Amino acid sequence: MTEKKIFLVRHGETDWNRQKIWQGQRGPGLNTNGRDQIENTALKLKNAGITEIYSSDVKRAVETAQIISGSLGLDFITNPAFRERDMGDYTGLPESEVLKRNPGLEFQNGFLGSNDLPTVEKWDSFVNRIIDGLQDILSDLEGNKAVVTHGGVIYIALAYFDKTKVFPVVPNGNISVVRVKPDVCVEKVYL
Repeated sequence: MTEKKIFLVRHGETDWNRQKIWQGQRGPGLNTNGRDQIENTALKLKNAGITEIYSSDVKRAVETAQIISGSLGLDFITNPAFRERDMGDYTGLPESEVLKRNPGLEFQNGFLGSNDLPTVEKWDSFVNRIIDGLQDILSDLEGNKAVVTHGGVIYIALAYFDKTKVFPVVPNGNISVVRVKPDVCVEKVYL
């Protein structure tokens, strides 16, 4: 079996990222810094042998996928499995307000993690949605794939591929590389 890779790409920065406002499945598109990040990311992917690009259908991920696909000369496929966790009534609120409304809430590895809050997509549903999307890609792995997605999704994906480590939430514009064949393992984080 020849080695195949999945490149997990976090979308570029938005103004809400910068302001620590919870975006979930909504929020603004990329800001100038975010577009610059992804131009750099696209250059890093130029010689990665990517044959297909998948993307969350959330605006900031779609904009990121458009930049990368344009650079690589490939189309991309949107897949709602790779959306960020729905933050319900907390969408659009600053992190400080979320903490104020939920005294004692402790973040896990820099984000909400497995905490379930009212109106927020349940953790188990979020995890299962992502794993189902990854298994679909793994079932037909011809060539290297890129998945343009979100910090929470990448966190779950990395934990799924390497159960021995706890990875931090990756920064905007980051590429995490998962080697799939012959062994499934996380090859690099923060490329």
